[in-house]
Amino acid sequence: MRLTISILIFQSIIATTLSLNILLTSTDSWTSKNVRFLQYHLQQQGHNVVLMAPLYQQNANLELPNKLTQGLKSIKDGGEYGHLLPVHQNYYSKINKQNMKRAKQVVFEADVIKEEEEDIVLNNQYGQDPSNHDAWYINCDATNALTIAMNLLIPKFYPDFELDLVIIGPNGGPYHSSLITSMVRQVQIDKVDAIAVSTQDYHQVYFQDEKFFKISSTDVDFQLSKSNVHTKNIKLIDKHVVSLVDKLAQKRNENAVKENGRALGLHLQFPSLNFRDSYCQTSPTTQLDYQVIPRNRKRDRQHNRQDTTTSSFDYEMDLDGKIIRVEEDNEESSRGYASFRLKDDEATLSNGLGQQRKRNKHNLESRATVDKEQESTDYVLSNCNIAVTTIGHANRKLLKKLIASD
Repeated sequence: MRLTISILIFQSIIATTLSLNILLTSTDSWTSKNVRFLQYHLQQQGHNVVLMAPLYQQNANLELPNKLTQGLKSIKDGGEYGHLLPVHQNYYSKINKQNMKRAKQVVFEADVIKEEEEDIVLNNQYGQDPSNHDAWYINCDATNALTIAMNLLIPKFYPDFELDLVIIGPNGGPYHSSLITSMVRQVQIDKVDAIAVSTQDYHQVYFQDEKFFKISSTDVDFQLSKSNVHTKNIKLIDKHVVSLVDKLAQKRNENAVKENGRALGLHLQFPSLNFRDSYCQTSPTTQLDYQVIPRNRKRDRQHNRQDTTTSSFDYEMDLDGKIIRVEEDNEESSRGYASFRLKDDEATLSNGLGQQRKRNKHNLESRATVDKEQESTDYVLSNCNIAVTTIGHANRKLLKKLIASD
């Protein structure tokens, strides 16, 4: 008996030691099936995961609202899929209660706490999911949402949450490669590891869509117990991502200090899976192989030069929690506030004709390189492998161990 208890204590210590503090975000919305189920699967493995992602699916040109309004009604349409609408929140809450087996007229203390709990953040700029307080929406584009999450919301609402890893995705579709690369580099500036995950399949599906998922339970395995292509792909992709994250946690535990202080940057691209027009048809036991796309150092240098010309905005948070854009850098006005910088989107990278010409020249020079890399990626994906692109410094030994077959 004592031996059993000792083993359990030892396993608990190991699990705690190897768990990572993870920020999960996406180019898709915060209610996307991909990002929500990955959060659940990572939490199952003992990782501490906070999800902060855009409120809407189509968010490329979405700017943060200037005026702050509080409460659920501040998001009039409820966000993507109407998730925050009171009628939806009441519906899903009622389903969960109806499917819990209990004696009639019995009220548990936990139910009373949930019904009375109002201490959550809900406004038109950012807020929490009433049913999952570690899932946050940010009402702007994906790039700025990531910056706001890392530099404002995490420090304010999770002051003891020291970031170990940022995961961007899984993102649906092969359309945002440049944006994703930029987001990974943005994370690496703070010397935090970043892993982006994308899939060739693009299907906008709500994580509480009853057509595909059993939503009457909070158990992720039960939710994914329906037999369809979406649940099949979610389980396969998440299995690979979670395995890679667990390996990273183990290696970081063995080597507490990053090599030369440099952060890991990876982009994993999954092929189209299990649809009628997909090359790849899998089974529950399928293990996809990783294949690294050769790096082009010339393109890396071009990215670095481009980053140095990027202008930025200043943002501050006032005492009411409102995020304010500051037009000019003023140290005096920043005192007593949480402030951070936001990168502009590509359309506002520079404001001079000479810089515009340099950018056009850069685009022409890199186009051939991009085409070659895309050809390599397409070839890997067509062979049902996971294409791995390294971003920034690449630790070959670490990469080899992370993508090694289990």
